[in-house]
Amino acid sequence: MKAAVWTCLIHLAFLTAGMSASEAGQQKIFISGTTSNELYVIDPATNTLVQTIKVNRPHGLAATKDGKFLWVASDWFDPHHGATITRIDTATGQILETHGVPHNDAMALVNDDRDLYIAGFPMGCFYVFDTVDRKLVASFDVRGMAHNVVAPAHDDRLIYLAPMGRDEKEVSAYGKYLGGYTNCAGQPEMPRNSHQIYVVDTSSRKLVDTIETGTAPRPIAVSDDGSWLYANVDDLLGFEIIDLKARRVVQRAEPTVPDSETGAIKLEQGNIVSRSHGIWLTPDQREVWTDSTNDGVVYAFDRSSGTVRFLARIPVGEVPYWLTFSPDGKYGYSSNRGDDTVSVIDVATHKEIKRIALPKESGPHTSLGVALSP
Repeated sequence: MKAAVWTCLIHLAFLTAGMSASEAGQQKIFISGTTSNELYVIDPATNTLVQTIKVNRPHGLAATKDGKFLWVASDWFDPHHGATITRIDTATGQILETHGVPHNDAMALVNDDRDLYIAGFPMGCFYVFDTVDRKLVASFDVRGMAHNVVAPAHDDRLIYLAPMGRDEKEVSAYGKYLGGYTNCAGQPEMPRNSHQIYVVDTSSRKLVDTIETGTAPRPIAVSDDGSWLYANVDDLLGFEIIDLKARRVVQRAEPTVPDSETGAIKLEQGNIVSRSHGIWLTPDQREVWTDSTNDGVVYAFDRSSGTVRFLARIPVGEVPYWLTFSPDGKYGYSSNRGDDTVSVIDVATHKEIKRIALPKESGPHTSLGVALSP
């Protein structure tokens, strides 16, 4: 019996060795070139740019659970073309379909990839697009400007919507760019700030709660089990930690450095106008990473012991604006808008090991690591 088992295992090993990368399962990193009309594909096996896909003003990204398809928010924030969402075959890069939507930004898939939640930046509306019936089926009026959305990987019964908007002046200024601030019905509305995250029940598609944040939220990340949410907010170099059971902020995580004269530990102040705009958890869920937009730095924090503590300061390219990881957890990737590069960071050592140059003025922004099923 044991001999038969070993024979099967050896046979399987030979079969796997003979498969192509796509057949055996593959990883890809997708980077949106928001100002270049291109979507860039990096292979984590070599950490090189391996493909460029033409997409009009790509921005928000959402992948199906099997990694075979990627939804892209296209024509993002473009008054001349109108917003669209585009579905792409991740193995080939082929564009499969495109649909018009009122507005778009960040996106997330839930309900077995059927419901695509879309942040309708810069208006006060999030949308739900049914990927089977190919139509909008729900919407949510919110304060501020619909900006970010995340759902837990292993428990998507709830999804979290994060509209930005420090104050009414900021909301009004963005709204004027597209003809005025409106609600989900397209009706003019008075601009309002947003210092809260909205909680939606994905089965009923209903708003069920809000969570107050210290200032306006920007990018957000959630633990795979749906217990904790981590939010970049305006005026903070670091992030707020939200207990999703209690639905409240319980801690602020900020990077620290030793004082050059006394050696005492103090908060890193950073550039006077710097803040964080990029946050994600390592695939093993042990660490949370964020950045400093004007200091060219990524920060790693440990969350494995129950409390979040600062781990490492990692210099990267100019104006880091988004973070993602290779699905196997080996590498982190920082999209650097200031110098059109992507920093590759070794997760184990917290060191930048490579900087990948993208075309000039490509404006690398959002990113997503995708594991393609064999």
